[in-house]
Amino acid sequence: MDKIVGFLVRFMVIALIMFAFYNPFTWNYVDWVFPNGTYPLVAWFGEHGLQFVVGLILVGALIYLCRFTYHGLGRIGVAFVAAILVAIVGTLAFNLTSLTYTGSLVVTVLQLLFTTLFAIGLMAAQINRRFAGQVTTLQTGDPGDHAHHST
Repeated sequence: MDKIVGFLVRFMVIALIMFAFYNPFTWNYVDWVFPNGTYPLVAWFGEHGLQFVVGLILVGALIYLCRFTYHGLGRIGVAFVAAILVAIVGTLAFNLTSLTYTGSLVVTVLQLLFTTLFAIGLMAAQINRRFAGQVTTLQTGDPGDHAHHST
């Protein structure tokens, strides 16, 4: 039960990050930065410093999620989980013939797919860490190289 709650908490946090970028409602980053579809990039940096900082934080969170998902699942794992999720959505889409497709529905479905993929990737990173008995880290060099310890 504890693992299910952990997965759901991760899923909700990731969904919050994903839907903070864009969602069908008006409370999202894209509508905050570009109201009414305008793109005022000429004077944007001087007047909208908070929006720039929030954008950097959201991009940093997405990079973090992508890296941990890749390290948790690997290339084959990411492709396999993504294929399963696309197959599930495709099956549901073809069986729900009365469903009308709009741009916001497609974006929402894609965001839910990526949210699920990231949540599975983060759980896989946790499982790998527990089985290996070590912390999940990003290696910057050869782990067997101990030349820097020479006297």
